[in-house]
Amino acid sequence: MQPINTIKATLVLLCSMLLASRLEAVTWGTAFTYQGMLSESSLPASGLYEFNFLLFETETGGFIPIASTQSTNLVKNGVFTAALDLGNSFNDGNARWLEILVRTNGSANWVTLTPRQRLTPVPAAMYSSIAGSATSVAANAITAVGIANSNITAVKIAGGQVVKSLNGLTDGVTLSAGTNVTLVADGNGLRISATPGTVVTNAGWGLAGNTGTGPANFLGTTDGQPLELRVNNLRALRLENNGANGAPNLIAGGPFNQVGPGVIGATIAGGGASNFMGAHTNRIYENFGTISGGADNTIEKGSYESTISGGYYHAIQAGAYESTIGGGYRNIIQTNAPDSTIAGGVGNIIGVGAYRSSILGGFENTNSAPEATIGGGYRNLIQPGANDGVIAGGAYNLVSGQNGTVGGGQNNVAWSGATVPGGDSNLATGRGSFAAGTKAQALHLGSFVWADARQDTFSSTASYQFLVRAGGGVGINLAAPQADLSVAGSMNIDQANINGSTKTNLLTFGSFSGEGIGSARVGDVNRFGLDFYTAYAKRISITQAGNVGIGTTAPQTALDVNGETRTKVLTITGGADVAEPFEMSDPAIPAGSVVIIDELHPGRLALSEEPYDTRVAGVVSGANGVQPGLTLRQEGALEGTQKVALSGRVYVLADASMGTIRPGDLLSTSPTPGHAMKAVDPSRRQGAILGKAMTRLDEGKGYVLVLVTLQ
Repeated sequence: MQPINTIKATLVLLCSMLLASRLEAVTWGTAFTYQGMLSESSLPASGLYEFNFLLFETETGGFIPIASTQSTNLVKNGVFTAALDLGNSFNDGNARWLEILVRTNGSANWVTLTPRQRLTPVPAAMYSSIAGSATSVAANAITAVGIANSNITAVKIAGGQVVKSLNGLTDGVTLSAGTNVTLVADGNGLRISATPGTVVTNAGWGLAGNTGTGPANFLGTTDGQPLELRVNNLRALRLENNGANGAPNLIAGGPFNQVGPGVIGATIAGGGASNFMGAHTNRIYENFGTISGGADNTIEKGSYESTISGGYYHAIQAGAYESTIGGGYRNIIQTNAPDSTIAGGVGNIIGVGAYRSSILGGFENTNSAPEATIGGGYRNLIQPGANDGVIAGGAYNLVSGQNGTVGGGQNNVAWSGATVPGGDSNLATGRGSFAAGTKAQALHLGSFVWADARQDTFSSTASYQFLVRAGGGVGINLAAPQADLSVAGSMNIDQANINGSTKTNLLTFGSFSGEGIGSARVGDVNRFGLDFYTAYAKRISITQAGNVGIGTTAPQTALDVNGETRTKVLTITGGADVAEPFEMSDPAIPAGSVVIIDELHPGRLALSEEPYDTRVAGVVSGANGVQPGLTLRQEGALEGTQKVALSGRVYVLADASMGTIRPGDLLSTSPTPGHAMKAVDPSRRQGAILGKAMTRLDEGKGYVLVLVTLQ
């Protein structure tokens, strides 16, 4: 609201501002109409404004108003009209001034307009003033409340006059001129003596009950006036009567304490100045409240059973019943915030409707949500609707949704179900999200974001993310990480066994380029193996048994390459010959046997049986522990059951009965089935040579290492 800096007011009509002493006249009542001009920023104001009218006996100064009232009025083109009822505040005919406070409807801050406005009389009020000099008074018209304190003293009462029920005296007590009135205290109670030694009967004020009140056993009054205990003529304890059905109000002491009309069962324990339960800026307290001490504390109408323990300038407003302000300075529990608590601090506010909420301390914290808590700190805010929210402390933190939590730090924000444990300028808006560090933003459902103290924000991009920005690296089980992530120990990928040979649940590289390492845990031919991906496709697979496949996911051998292989050097250490698999006419041909081309079955081989057979094809590999070093085959086209050495070294069955075999001898087929012999006939060797012998066989049959060189 812009500054409200001027007010011009005109008293339009005053009705019964003074108590009319012409008792037979028509009763005017105590309400009157007040009209004024209101400007805002030097322009006529317009709109809905709240006014607080405080009545004072002086133009300036004065700590306590003698009456007050509030109203909400529509201001149009600067003009407003308010109906005021300040009660019987004009009975003595003395001048009065209005102090006016104003604010826009719903604003928390009042603006005090200066100077105070003097109220001047209108005809009805002037008549009331004149009527005070009337000489005709009706019977029984003057009562105790119509006589000002100390106005009628003993010297003003003429001798021989009858005093009726004056300060506990019963009807019929006559005081004669020169009579001395003394108090007598004896076993019969406290009584009045008209002359020394002479007791006036039926005028006692005793412990056995006052005269005319029955057998009640009490010490008190029978005229409806408060009972005070004074020390050095200063009130120490005051008991107020509230009728037959009302509990008494107890005011334990301290200056300027007050319990207003209609208040029952209230307690002001004392301390400080200007404690009110009742008529203070038209805030009326009712029922069983307590102000233990402090200064300028207020409990308003309808806030029954509430407590202000002490402090300064506190207020528990209407409907905030059973609420508590423990102390501090300028704390407020606003309307409809029952069962709420402000333990202390300065300028803390529990807002409208924030029932069962708490502020434990701090400075200018505001809690506007039900069942929410601010532990302390500086200017923290829980917004309306953020039920069950918590701010533990810190400064300028905000909870704006249900169950949101900020643990501390500064400038942090948590929405519904989100958490910011502390740090600086963190934002958690996704339900169940978590943001910590500096400028971390958990913007999505269930996201977790931690950011280091850099200048830019670090934000989630999707639900259920766990994000960490740490310029010094993340270390697991170590204190000095050497990379963005360093692990002192093991890592486990896909422990839940959910990868079904897909492109998910992998250890991946890069961004959307498809490199990764994974292991099929369910449903794949290479289950429990290891697969290497590029461009989202499997390139190398290692089976659980250890076979490696390149271009195949089901390698059948230690290395299974589906495609062309290119290498500079190939060293074979597991065998010594080059072989091909062949189908055999006889599946029982043993290793080391010499085989020939089977003319009856194209593509097959058969056991040799003739010497110098030009159909010789090679030796069955695998004899005497020497395996093929290289096997040539084409799946689906050239298949076979036995590997036949076509080149290289291999052991062959030999027969030396046709001649001793020495290293370097040419070998050919022999008449012994499947055996080689020394080729001694040069005319028959052409096309029938199996290879050269590399070991010796002097006689009989046995194995000879041969270098297969078919010719």
